[in-house]
Amino acid sequence: MGQLGKFACVLGSSLLSIGSLICLIIVAIGCTNPKQAKDLYMFRIELKNLTTSPSSILDTTLQDLTGSYVKQFVQALQEANQSETLHDFYSIGLWNYCAGNNPHIGVYNTTYCSKPRGGFWFNPIEIWDLNQTQIEKHVPNRLQQTLDIYQRASLWMQILYLLAICTSIVQLLVGLLACCSRLGGCFAWLLTAVSLLFTLAASITSTTLFATLAGTFKLTFKSYGIYGHMGRHLYAATWLAVALSLLAAVSWLLNCCCFRGDKARREPPRTMGPVGAADSAYSYRPVAVGKRSDVSDHAPLLMCPSPPRVHGGQDYRPYQQQRQQYHNPYQNIYLEAHEMR
Repeated sequence: MGQLGKFACVLGSSLLSIGSLICLIIVAIGCTNPKQAKDLYMFRIELKNLTTSPSSILDTTLQDLTGSYVKQFVQALQEANQSETLHDFYSIGLWNYCAGNNPHIGVYNTTYCSKPRGGFWFNPIEIWDLNQTQIEKHVPNRLQQTLDIYQRASLWMQILYLLAICTSIVQLLVGLLACCSRLGGCFAWLLTAVSLLFTLAASITSTTLFATLAGTFKLTFKSYGIYGHMGRHLYAATWLAVALSLLAAVSWLLNCCCFRGDKARREPPRTMGPVGAADSAYSYRPVAVGKRSDVSDHAPLLMCPSPPRVHGGQDYRPYQQQRQQYHNPYQNIYLEAHEMR
């Protein structure tokens, strides 16, 4: 029953770790080709309803009071849109971005995906071909601050996801030793805990980063028909990876603490070592002569046979004659001196 329970615990922990690894891989390869970019993206910017005039008088008043360069920035976008250099939407992933057309509501046809690369971040000035319009000086302050944070954090976000994937793979390989030894289960639990930390840090970083970017687009460009929102499928995958990794860490911890190794289960406890057994043979114990002793001990007592009997009822003494032949020569002298007295 113990071996069966241990096998079930190791199998369940491995399945949870595999599920977490699959979710991390989905996050890593999402938005890398047109088919996946439809639903798997971290952030999407929609420019189909772009307009240069605010949608309400209140938005116009707020833009005038803030004194930002939002209107100049939107006018530059409108010029780029008229020259057919802009797409209807842009989907941002971990390593690249994809773009396409939006003919109907809810229909996104991806026509282009950039090449995945490390250290990628979505630079709207470069991607939207606004660097030729000298628009860098008219980027809204709120948007510029958010883009600076996004640029600095994007590389660390990619590193955290890579470390989470690598530690998950190593943990699965080490988990194969958990069926053979208790030490293997402890190492698997340690690697699962490290993978959990990396996965949690990467998920928090990506969620916080793109939630801030979505809030910036909503406050700055909503009145001009520019919308930005997060991808729910990809964030569901990354937080599901966190949950599965947490359950796997708890399961490996139970396996490490509640199940003993096979060697400790097979070997019975030793009551006496080899040194103690050797010492007991030379200990001071009573020796029974002719019958068994009543003294109880772990080691058997030495049984000595009774001396044989000779005719006449006398005890057998094999060296009695030798003692008579080689008697003391001074014995007669002692007797004669005693008689003279």
